[in-house]
Amino acid sequence: MLRTGRWRALRDPEAKEPVATPASAQVRVRRHGGPADADALDDLKTLERRYGPGAAPTAMRLRNAVLLHRSGRKEESWAAFARMLADPELGGSPTLRPALMSEIYARMRVALEREGCTNAAVTAAVLAYATRLQYYALQGRTAELAALRKPERFDAHFAPLLARARLASALPALRSLVDDHLNVLPDLDVAGLGTWVDELRQRPPVPAAPKRPHG
Repeated sequence: MLRTGRWRALRDPEAKEPVATPASAQVRVRRHGGPADADALDDLKTLERRYGPGAAPTAMRLRNAVLLHRSGRKEESWAAFARMLADPELGGSPTLRPALMSEIYARMRVALEREGCTNAAVTAAVLAYATRLQYYALQGRTAELAALRKPERFDAHFAPLLARARLASALPALRSLVDDHLNVLPDLDVAGLGTWVDELRQRPPVPAAPKRPHG
């Protein structure tokens, strides 16, 4: 879905997932990462409490993918992310699947930023946001859905990332694009949204030239 996404170039998506050695990977996280890295791992422990026992298998796989990336086994990590997204049994139910997809895309966004691919991280961040909203729509959580869709919430969420990607001027266009796709919730064309975001970030709108004063 991300045209510069790492997982599309991997050779064998059907291969068995490699397993990170937790002790060595955790040590490397502490040595080379910061508090955000540790938080990303610790937060995975809460997925089962947040979403129920159906999330437990995905939580284990997601934790493993994160550990692989943190320990330098990046291609294996991206392959693990790809296999989770392609798994038709992810979460065990259609209503839970979007929530777990959101968690996966969120970790992919972090991994892309760690690799310096901030531009590509924008697409992963948008897909994490959109699938979270799809989950709320399927659950009938209308208050949370409405709150997260407010323009000011969207801008606060995405403006810092777009600034890091040097795409700050694309914020209004991105908000409009995402809003159009969210208008059909709980249906969501995830692949189509990813393609449109890729196009936008690769060909961002040109900022309007400042008006010259008269006189």
